[in-house]
Order: sequence, then structure tokens, then C-alpha cells
Amino acid sequence: MKRCSFKLRLVVSIMLISLLLPIMPLSATQRFQDALDEARQTQRQHFQQVTQQQTLISDLQGEMAEVMAQMQALDQEFVDLANELAVVEYALSVTEERIEIAEAELDIATAERDRQFELFRASLRSSHESGPVGLLEVLLTAESFSDFLTLFESVRLIAEADQAILSSLEAAEQAIAYNVNVLHNNRANLELLIVGKQLAQMDLENNRTEREVFFTTLAEDEARMNAFLAILEEEDRVLRGYVRTAETALANEQERIRQEERARAAAERAAAQSARLATLNAPDHPFQWPIPTHGVISSGFGNRPRVFGRGTEFHGGIDIPAPTGTRIVASQDGIVYFSGWSGGFGNTVIIDHYGGYRTLYAHNSVNRVAAGDRVTRGQHIADVGSTGQSTGPHVHFEIIRNGTRVNPTNYVGWN
Repeated sequence: MKRCSFKLRLVVSIMLISLLLPIMPLSATQRFQDALDEARQTQRQHFQQVTQQQTLISDLQGEMAEVMAQMQALDQEFVDLANELAVVEYALSVTEERIEIAEAELDIATAERDRQFELFRASLRSSHESGPVGLLEVLLTAESFSDFLTLFESVRLIAEADQAILSSLEAAEQAIAYNVNVLHNNRANLELLIVGKQLAQMDLENNRTEREVFFTTLAEDEARMNAFLAILEEEDRVLRGYVRTAETALANEQERIRQEERARAAAERAAAQSARLATLNAPDHPFQWPIPTHGVISSGFGNRPRVFGRGTEFHGGIDIPAPTGTRIVASQDGIVYFSGWSGGFGNTVIIDHYGGYRTLYAHNSVNRVAAGDRVTRGQHIADVGSTGQSTGPHVHFEIIRNGTRVNPTNYVGWN
């Protein structure tokens, strides 16, 4: 719903701009600016949303990396536990083999002890049946006391040997039985250890399964976030296009206004120029304006800063700018007093008039009359130029009365 509202505002703004382009008055520029401001504000808000979404995705990817590291640690722990379990299972198998061997040895020792015991019992039974006479008879067979002692010692040693054998067999049997018991205890401990490690393996598997499910959930969240980010980025691309359109519309409108203002100003200047020229070219002035088509004074009569160098200088005429080649006319009837080069004035024409007046036209590109020619008011006498000491094409115009330069504007109808 939020994105729909956002798009609707944009579409309405652009439609407004498009509809108003052909008919907006000059004062409607603010409407373009308002539409652009709204588009830019929406773009800033949208950019914040894109940035927030990118931050969420970055955080989610960090969490996924952490879960992946946990899963890898669990995998390594599972491998280590499997190796430990294999070692314990191998130890159990060795213990079981030792138990089998020990039990077999116990059976053998028990059988030997029983056999020896039966022999001992048979010997005792024989001794008992023969009684003391049998033993005495053996001893009386001795031919000497020394033989007697020897026989007696032999009988004693045989009895002690039988007893030692029985004791030895009994000790061996007890030792083997002890070993068997120890091995059974070891086997029980190993079986408990195996069960413990198997339970630990199950815990690891359950933990990893939980991590896998969680990681899958995070991956699905990331996919949804990336899909949403793609939508936001596409909307951002469209929005940038809308903003560019609004900027272009505003720039076009501003340029149109500037062009209209320039055209209006040019028209006003042209009208003023036409009015000025009409005034300047009126036949009732003592002297005619020297360039009928241009009526601007770029430098007036009197003191002014030096054009070349420092300080000030007296400017004895007026400067009227015009393109090179523009027609210069005589301001009044008269006779050409001078036509030629005159130092800093460049090409110059001077005309004598009635009543002690002279007019001067300087910096000409071409002089169209010669000294002694009779000219009439408005006759083409020279072309505008920039000869001599000049900063650009113009005519330097002077009126001289009885040898003194006077302000020309007082004689040509300049107000």
C-alpha cells in the first residue's frame, strides 16, 4: 500500500508537469519547482528505505555467516567425536578379545588345578589306605642312618612339593580370575563410554539439524529481502527518471521564461532604440545623429579615466558603437575640411558647416569623401571602424563651435 501511494504521487506529479507544460504562465514556474521538490523528497525517502533494506540484508548475511561457522564447528566436533568413538570401539574389541583369551586361560588353569587336585587326593587316599606302616616300611628299607635321613627328607619334600603345586595352581587360577574380572570391568566402562559418545553424537546431530533449519529460514528471508530490494532498486531507477524529467521540465520552463524575458527585453530595447533613433533622426535638430541605425553612447563628453594609461583625460566628443562597416552620415550640410589619417583618431573626416561649426568623425574603417567635397545632411561619408587608438568598432563624434569642442548631445536631440 505504501509503494502504491508512492507511485501514485509520482505519476500524478509527472502528469501535472506534462499537462501544464504547454499552458503554464510565467508565474507557474513555482509549480514546476514544487513538483520537483516533491519528487526529490520522495526520492530521499525512498533512498532511506533502500539503505535500510540493504542494512537488514547485510545484518542477515552476517547472521548467516555466524550460523554457517557454527555448523562447520559442529561438523568438526562431530568428526572429532567419531574419531574418539572409533578409538573406544577398537579398545572395546581388543578388551573383548583379551577377555576371551583370559577366560580360556582360566578354564585351562582350572582344569589343571582340578587334575592336580585329583592326583593329590589320590595320593592322600593311597597314603591313608597304606597307613603309617607303609611309610614306615619305606623308611625301614634304609640300610643306614644316612639312607634313613635321605628317605625321610624325600618323603617330606614330595609332600611339600604336592602342596606347593596345589598352592601355585590355586594362585594362578586366582590371578587369571582377577584379570578376567578387571577385563569385564573395563569392557563395562568402555561400553558406557561408547553409549555416552553415541548420545553426544545424537546431540550434535540434533543441534546441527536445528542450525540447518535456522540457516534455511535465514536463506529464505534473504531471498525475500533481495527480491524486495530488487523492487526498491527498480522503483529507485524509475524515480530517478521521474526526477530527471521534473528537472528537465523545470529547466525548460526556466529557459523558456529567460528566452521570453530576453525577447521582451530585446523588444523593449528595440522599441526604445527605434524611439531614440526616431528622436535623434528628427529633421528639426541642428545636427543629425551621425549613425542613423544605432543610438547608444558608450562614452560621453567630458573627463573620463584614460583608455590607455592611468589617470583621467578629457573626452572631447561622444563614442557611438556600431558594427564595422556601418554607414556614417554627415550631420549637416557643409564642405569636407579633412579626410585622412589623424594619429590616434585613425581615419578621420572633418566637415565645415555654416555659423562657425565643424563636425569630426574618427576611427573610420573607410572614408567615403575627400577634402573639398560638398556634402549634404544625411549623406554617406564613412564606414564605422576601429582604426587608431580604439578599443572596438565605433565612431568618435565631435562638434566644434568657433574652435571649441562642445557637448554634441546638446545639438542632436539627445535627451
